[in-house]
Amino acid sequence: MLASLTTVATAEEQKTSVDVLFILHDNTSIHWYYLEEAMNDYELENTTINLTIYDPDQAAENNLTSFDIIALHHVSYSPDIQERLDEANSTSRTVYISDTAYLWEMNVPQNIGQYAYSEYWMSSGVENHRNLLTYLAVTLMGAEEEIKPGIQLSQSGIFHPDYKAEFQPSNEGLFNNITAYMEWYNDSGKYHPDKPTVGLTLSGYYYANGYNLADWISIIRELEERGVNVIPILDKTDARQVFFDEVKNESRVDLVLAYMGTFHSKATFNTSSISERKAMISELGVPWINCITTSQTPEEWENSTTGIPSSYTSWAVALQEMEGLIEPIVIGGTVIDEITNAQIKVPIPGRAEYVADRALKWTELKYLDNSQKRIALIYYSYPPGKSEIGASYMDVPQTLEVLLNEMYNAGYDLGEDFSIYNISDSNNSISSNESIVVKLITQGRNIGTWAQEDVDRLAELDAVELIPESKYLQWFSELPEDMQQDVVDLWGEAPGDQMVYTAPDNRRYLVIPNIRYGNILLAPQPYKGYQNNEQTLYHNTSMPPNHQYIAFYLWLKKEYNASALVHVGTHGTLEWLPGKEVGLCNHSWPEILIQDLPNPYIYIVDNVGEGTQAKRRSYSVIIDHMTPPFVPSGLYGNYSNLHQSIHLYLTSKENNNTALMDQYENTSIRIIKDTHIDEDIGLNFSYNMSYEEFEDTVVYGEVHDYLHDMMYANIPYG
Repeated sequence: MLASLTTVATAEEQKTSVDVLFILHDNTSIHWYYLEEAMNDYELENTTINLTIYDPDQAAENNLTSFDIIALHHVSYSPDIQERLDEANSTSRTVYISDTAYLWEMNVPQNIGQYAYSEYWMSSGVENHRNLLTYLAVTLMGAEEEIKPGIQLSQSGIFHPDYKAEFQPSNEGLFNNITAYMEWYNDSGKYHPDKPTVGLTLSGYYYANGYNLADWISIIRELEERGVNVIPILDKTDARQVFFDEVKNESRVDLVLAYMGTFHSKATFNTSSISERKAMISELGVPWINCITTSQTPEEWENSTTGIPSSYTSWAVALQEMEGLIEPIVIGGTVIDEITNAQIKVPIPGRAEYVADRALKWTELKYLDNSQKRIALIYYSYPPGKSEIGASYMDVPQTLEVLLNEMYNAGYDLGEDFSIYNISDSNNSISSNESIVVKLITQGRNIGTWAQEDVDRLAELDAVELIPESKYLQWFSELPEDMQQDVVDLWGEAPGDQMVYTAPDNRRYLVIPNIRYGNILLAPQPYKGYQNNEQTLYHNTSMPPNHQYIAFYLWLKKEYNASALVHVGTHGTLEWLPGKEVGLCNHSWPEILIQDLPNPYIYIVDNVGEGTQAKRRSYSVIIDHMTPPFVPSGLYGNYSNLHQSIHLYLTSKENNNTALMDQYENTSIRIIKDTHIDEDIGLNFSYNMSYEEFEDTVVYGEVHDYLHDMMYANIPYG
């Protein structure tokens, strides 16, 4: 696209003409629009500005020698364009509008480009672009005009769309301190002292460049419609001064929704390093949810299998995770504005509601008394069976006992009959409580389709939950139709055959194994696959969950009324269900099943990769536990007997007892063959070996070394 505009003057022949070319990355830049608008009603006393705008392709294809000034911004280095600039070097002044010219060779000192960038370009707006054109004409071409200072639009302050709502960026539309904002907020009737308060960090750049905050305004509206108080700040504001109440020495916000985190502005929080920002976030002591606006259109994001672009993950997700932000939730997309032809941010339907749901569920945890909280502790019974309850390097039964004890001491309702578990008792024999291991095996385990009689016996216990087929069918029908079909195609019509009980009256129920302690629920995560391929399918991200799996998570929200879930141990399968990789949507199974429930996840500290998967794909908050200590493995069984036999051979040799030497040699060779050590080290052994040969290969050779390697190998102790 080419734009060519000229100022209007009454005495054109008496004015100096200055031909200006801007080369911009593409015509979706808001600056392209501002430059074109700047030419409207733009009249200088002694100068006529003729403006042309090229994109990089046009700049590479055209002769540029006719222009007096050639200005570039945000254009990747191109040898073809550089060649055109070199050709114009004797006739044109070339300048790069930025802090640095990067690889470009310009004939104007870079300090002029830096000043133009900081004074006019970054503050943006139509008037600043007019002043920019004047500045370039005077500075580079000696035009006799007045240079006006830039109109500096603040990128810090407290914002609200209803305060002086001209929907144009202005310094007068921002509050400089929390006191003034709260006075206005209260006087406007918006403040509800009995409701939660949510802080929001918005992009100051997008505010200053066209009031480009529609994605965030939709969230502000959604929260306020629910009676929630909001304190939205631009991202170069000192968040601690706004969000932290120095008088009360506590956070004045219950949660923060942050625009793709905090790192993108060094001025944010008046700090400059991740560790400092982590400390500030920790001091506030409230959850920070990472809200993402993608560069894709809403439709592109919806249709993407990966979610947000992979290029976004490092700077919009990973760095924020290092700072302590959680739940990377997509809220908006990017489209081309019909008026300006520039890229603008827009809300994605349904996302403001979803992030508000999750925010309020977190704030509910803060204000709900512990005795009223209903918590589901979810552990792994994989594959189905009595002996398959565990996690990576975690004693799950004892961990559950510790959790129950701590929750009881913290005031959670564990029922009238609960008494503290004696953790030091290895037999789990505890006061009036039945052994938790017995409960896990009898009523808290998954059962495969191959053991229907066990399913039936479990279903007839009063302790388990039975979901009627009709109720599940209603829940299932509320899912997107294409996702319903995916489940039916793989698992059959609802309710399927996993953990299904048929009552004597022929009514069918989905069985949810669980153990109740008052308001605290212990339950195994449903198994994901079939009997013979469960292990293969554990990490499969293309297979939809079965009916019982779906019913379990929907039941936790719809019937059990869980306040939060706690997944116990490394690792489960929720985060491996089909859906987008990062930046989930309501067609991603993990988001559908986790719903709005907070999801703390007790995870082993050394499994960073899969822990990251859990954070991004099931909105988990990782609670690390240490790996067990390492100890020498030692020897056992025949390996120990072989080692003893070798040393007894040496003792017999010292005593010149050849009969015992023969006995221990034969015993050693027999054990070597029984344990297949000979195959491991690639040697043949026979019972008629000479003493010298036996000693070379067994006593002082490969076999003894093999045993010592095994004996001193480090293994986890636990």
